[in-house]
Amino acid sequence: MVKKMSGFSNFEIRQLQARSTQAKSVPKETGKVIPTQNKRGADCSGVWSCNEWDPLEEVIVGNPLNARYPTPDRSTQLAEFPDRSLAEIPCGPFPQQIIEETEEDLNGFAKILEGLGVTVKRPDTWPHEAKFSTIHWEAQGYYNYCPRDVLLVIGDHIIETPNVIRSRAQETFSYRTLLMEYMKSGAKWYSAPKPMLLDSLFEGVDLNKPTPRNDEPAFDAANVLRFGRDLIYLVSATGNELGDIGYSRF
Repeated sequence: MVKKMSGFSNFEIRQLQARSTQAKSVPKETGKVIPTQNKRGADCSGVWSCNEWDPLEEVIVGNPLNARYPTPDRSTQLAEFPDRSLAEIPCGPFPQQIIEETEEDLNGFAKILEGLGVTVKRPDTWPHEAKFSTIHWEAQGYYNYCPRDVLLVIGDHIIETPNVIRSRAQETFSYRTLLMEYMKSGAKWYSAPKPMLLDSLFEGVDLNKPTPRNDEPAFDAANVLRFGRDLIYLVSATGNELGDIGYSRF
């Protein structure tokens, strides 16, 4: 599904079209977000991204430490293991060898990017084994290996998305230091409506074509592709149709 970026002003849309052509003029300083100047002469955000192909200047690379399987509940079953019963879903920490090899690979990847002049940021190491709850359910964490799943950037807007898996409900806390830095640089940072993720969101779903029910907006940032003024949204196990309607109004 394609959505126009109707929530942005005409000036912001013109900036979306023009900013990518100015990318080479943006100053860099490793470890800092540098405010730039817009054509009106005022400070604007050091965060700006509106498509999937412009030259990369800064990126957040994930952190595999303390990664574990998401709590085996209905949300995990729908999004990750639709071919298994709840009793068959693995639980506990990922094997340490996998974590160590992944950390080595990501560290190597980060060094390659830095060697190409890209600023690399990393989320905090997080105690994913800690339990947290709402009045309806309790879960442990998952990982912060995939920033693309929990943070959606459109222009200078950073949106925390309403993820489907309960174990990801507090995942963006590990990015809080970075988000505060970006906000102070001028980025607009906010969260989509926080989903309740009740059992009813996942009940009666065809697990051969798993998609959350349309009880509330629920989707991962990775369900969205950005093409300048247009957004393409994927309805899938990690994004319902109501998310398609909801995110374009944030």
